[in-house]
Amino acid sequence: MKICFILIFIGCGEPSTIMVEGPVKLLKNPFPLDYPKSNPQENEIISILSIGDKGKVVDVSYGKDFKVYKVKMESGKRGFLIHGDHFKVLKSSSG
Repeated sequence: MKICFILIFIGCGEPSTIMVEGPVKLLKNPFPLDYPKSNPQENEIISILSIGDKGKVVDVSYGKDFKVYKVKMESGKRGFLIHGDHFKVLKSSSG
């Protein structure tokens, strides 16, 4: 009889924080506006974030050509930010 073990690692620290460094579009859906260029999917801008706005990273995912952050802003708004826009991700200080 063979016994197999599967290990799953789950992060249990605090979520990362995002800090807005310039105007950033908080999007309704997890892909860039007008993506893909050949046949764009519909997306909406929830809000234009301002320098100094902060939020928590809820999830990170990858599309074919982009990385996207699901965030909850301090204002309570939730949406998606596209990697490369004017914000930085600050790692949790715990740990």
